[in-house]
Amino acid sequence: MAITSYSTLKTAMATWIVRDDATDAQLSEFVSVFEARANVELPLRTAEVDTTLTGSTSSRQLTLPSDFLEPVALFLTTYGTQQKLSPIISGNYELDTSNGPPSAWAINGSNIDLDCPCDQAHTFTFRYRMKLLNLASTDPNWLLTNHPNVYLWGSLVEFATWARDAEAISLYNGRYEDARDAVAWLTARSKATAPLRVDPALVAARSFNINSGD
Repeated sequence: MAITSYSTLKTAMATWIVRDDATDAQLSEFVSVFEARANVELPLRTAEVDTTLTGSTSSRQLTLPSDFLEPVALFLTTYGTQQKLSPIISGNYELDTSNGPPSAWAINGSNIDLDCPCDQAHTFTFRYRMKLLNLASTDPNWLLTNHPNVYLWGSLVEFATWARDAEAISLYNGRYEDARDAVAWLTARSKATAPLRVDPALVAARSFNINSGD
């Protein structure tokens, strides 16, 4: 049976569990606990998204998206091009009190703090890694659609832990880690790498003649 939804995931889990004392509510709890684990262990590129943020004049704060998990980059787009702003650590950087175009930013609680208040309603593109939206509210989500095996094995680990079944924990966790690592490998492969460049000075340099010394 294909796992394409919250319902079919729990049906597949029940098939593997083969016992009557795990209720539907408990299956949902196993999935939910796994989702918390996945947020930490699965930094997938498919979870990276862009969103547009707009600042307010005389304010240095931008509100983070509700599904924010981890920042990637912030770009100022007011002037028609993407200007990458420098990430800083909140509380460890001198802030300008005068309004102006920001050049740096930091995550501070539920907000992005800019290094100066905006001198106009600046626009930004914020790239970030979003939380794994739980299946109870978003069915299906990106992980279930792209990697249902990760969801199945990861959720079964939580069942086996609840059942205090050491053999099942070892079996399911091994399969989960294999699936997770395969996804991580695919993610690494998909990352663009800059082509190697040869120093122009080396290209233009004359070859050395070992006989003449030229």
